[in-house]
Formats: sequence, C-alpha cells, structure tokens
Amino acid sequence: QGAKNRATAARHAVEGASLGIGMESGLFQSDGKLFDVCACAIDDGEQCHVGYSCAWELPTEVTKKVLSEGMNLTDAFNACEICNDPNIGDKGGVLAIMSGNRVRCRASRWPSSL
Repeated sequence: QGAKNRATAARHAVEGASLGIGMESGLFQSDGKLFDVCACAIDDGEQCHVGYSCAWELPTEVTKKVLSEGMNLTDAFNACEICNDPNIGDKGGVLAIMSGNRVRCRASRWPSSL
C-alpha cells in the first residue's frame, strides 16, 4: 500500500502530471523464512499499477531479530554483526553487504518498475 500511496501523492504533487510513481520496500514470510521485496506503483489517475522486484531471503539470525525483537533490517544486520553501519540503507543497503557489493539496493529494484 505504501508504494500506491506514494505514487498517488507524487501525481498530485505536480499540477497537470499524468503519472505518479512510488516505491516501497517490504518483508513477507514464506515457509518460516523472511524475504525482502520492493514494490513500484504507477498511478495514472484511473488505476494504480504495481510491479515487484525479485525477493531475497534474509539470514536466519536476522529473521529472528526482526520477528522476535521487532528490529528493523538495519538494526538487525548490525546486531548480528553482518555490518556495522546505522546508515547502510543510504550506501547500497544490506543487499550490497550480502552480495559482496555485486548487487546494490537501487539496482535490485529496477525489475519492479518494468
């Protein structure tokens, strides 16, 4: 819903805009595992179209911190000593850490907008 809200707000923010685009990262569970995914919404004034990126599984220890202690991803990755940066989201995200900097957050999101 966050991506849709952002897309609608973006369309309304510019007078005469025919489209608004919004993105939102989120988590979902499947078979006891936790996955991160990005949604991209495009609001054309009549409908809101949504696409999703590929999802990736979070490490087990991070999943436990998120689900049992209510931590956000940055705090959980730092608590598990996978990284030590409270601003990792501004520097490629935890996906960059997990992939040895081969995949950065912004690059992983582009399929959601196709």
